[in-house]
Amino acid sequence: MQKFCRFRSLSLLAGIVLAAGGLSGPAFADGAAAGAAAGAGGSSGTGGVTGGGVGEGTLCPNSSALEHMVSGLCWDCIFPMYVGGIEIPGKRGKKSSFGGTTDSAISGCYYCSDSGSGNVSSGPASGNSGKNIFSGVAWHNAGVPDGAVKKSLCSCQEGALKKPGISESMWEPARLLEFPYRAGCFPALGGLYMKGAFDFLNTGTEGKPNYLFHKTAVTHYTEFRFAHLYAFPVMQMAGMMTNAVCTKDAYVDFDMLSMSELDPTWKDKAISGVTTPEVLLIAAMNIVAEIGCLPETVQTTVNNTPMDSLFWCAGNWGSYYPLVGEVEVRGAAQSSSYEMVRTMAMLHRSGREFGTLGKANACGAKVTEYLPKSQYKAQYFFPKTEKGSHVFGFPFIAWDYATEYPTPKGEVPGYVLFRWNDCCNVDIAAGGSGK
Repeated sequence: MQKFCRFRSLSLLAGIVLAAGGLSGPAFADGAAAGAAAGAGGSSGTGGVTGGGVGEGTLCPNSSALEHMVSGLCWDCIFPMYVGGIEIPGKRGKKSSFGGTTDSAISGCYYCSDSGSGNVSSGPASGNSGKNIFSGVAWHNAGVPDGAVKKSLCSCQEGALKKPGISESMWEPARLLEFPYRAGCFPALGGLYMKGAFDFLNTGTEGKPNYLFHKTAVTHYTEFRFAHLYAFPVMQMAGMMTNAVCTKDAYVDFDMLSMSELDPTWKDKAISGVTTPEVLLIAAMNIVAEIGCLPETVQTTVNNTPMDSLFWCAGNWGSYYPLVGEVEVRGAAQSSSYEMVRTMAMLHRSGREFGTLGKANACGAKVTEYLPKSQYKAQYFFPKTEKGSHVFGFPFIAWDYATEYPTPKGEVPGYVLFRWNDCCNVDIAAGGSGK
């Protein structure tokens, strides 16, 4: 399945590679075949395309994204859900606050199972051995976001009539993001490394990771990463959701949606400012803007819920503007978290992502020019698998424990993005299957 998706995505990227000028058609075909044959532990292909494994392929690790869907995905993170106005908390119960629990409710846990099997370990809700939030292994998971539909019945307009339905809401795994520091590196495609394919765009830096760090005038070290977004409709791929209203978009398979190598706004702050003029106001406010994020810092810490009204904030992570790939060096997990928020904000601004939260989006997704932060939560899945999920702005100390290590594989983080999906299922009311 991994190899199939690699060939499928190669067909989309072939033109880009050939445009680089250094590859011919047969050479590219040979390189692709060699890379696919190599798989997770294969050797480098020819023609500038390599598979994950040995040689230059080690510069771009294989994240085994599709395998993660089966073995490492936090299936409990689709809870809590609402069906017909009735809340289904899941086997781990309702959400708990920051590191806190109740005797009858357990939220999702982090690092509470062996390896990546997702098997839940036993123990009290506060942790197997009384671990608290400062150990980085606290139990928590986002609950129902503000603005979610909790009513039992609904209706959708079809022509001149309103068609009745039953409200359904859940956390849906919908997207996959990765943040390599080399242009043309695609860990989710089996470690496909298209070396040199983007040199004609003058983007990226080949070579050792430390070549990407530079010191700014204010003595801060920064790094630059690329962002890749994939459709990851796990529920549709498993045949668990086929209703057109509840699906919200046309994606039914693993596919590439966005790559920042081709986006000039991701590299240049000046160009990015054209599409996000509010960054000028935020920059002018400076420390005032950061202080303004304090209410959301408390909200994300205590209630595990962001505040959409503070559109420039990301909770404990601070302000996330400007929407570019250069961030202050904080470690792979923390740096990529900023870039994850920036990526989704950029896609919402350009109309490539939609709102799925709330009554207004129950009958179909609508464009939201600002990032609806409360609509999303993420699971860190590569190189280490997080046994749970966290909202944008949740304290790093609670979830990024031992998530990276100083090797090429340990410094290319990947995330599964869950989005809250409110839908009005008109098929059930009409006597359909309701999928």
